[in-house]
Amino acid sequence: MIKSKDCEIDPLQIKPTGNNVLIKMDPVERKVSGLWVLESAWDYVYKGVVVLSGPGQVRGQVRVPTGLHRGDRVYFGKDRNPKSTSTEFTYKGDTYVIESAEHVFAKEEHD
Repeated sequence: MIKSKDCEIDPLQIKPTGNNVLIKMDPVERKVSGLWVLESAWDYVYKGVVVLSGPGQVRGQVRVPTGLHRGDRVYFGKDRNPKSTSTEFTYKGDTYVIESAEHVFAKEEHD
């Protein structure tokens, strides 16, 4: 994963390509029901809000959309593989990540 401290570019000026999504990450909570959780337990699951979504992946001659839209609250796992294409950056104190839609494993549904 590529990680930078601060970015001069407004995230809304970044357009994800292919099967990627731009997610504004929620602050990581270290407590669950009043219990402190080990840092290593938080290394795999993150929450955030989709800011922008790429057009989707091309399979054969058909483009398959990501199924994710602006404002969707999602749960995703950041890949710890050193060859990962994830990119995390900070803009005006908020943390964003460009992540493959394949790493988003759930989104909240509202009635």
